[in-house]
Amino acid sequence: MKYRSIATIGMSNCLYNFGFFALLAYAPLALGLTPLTMGVIFLGWGVLLARTSYFMSPKLKVRF
Repeated sequence: MKYRSIATIGMSNCLYNFGFFALLAYAPLALGLTPLTMGVIFLGWGVLLARTSYFMSPKLKVRF
């Protein structure tokens, strides 16, 4: 990359994402959760994210 700052930010982002998804993948094993429990957790997370995005984004758009 031509600009050092962009390369540094890109590498930091890559390492952050790798660490986050590694933690996300192995946390259920450490916590002793079953696949069904993890499925319910992620389903709830997705539904809440979708609802929040749908209802809050117009309000945030008006505000900002």
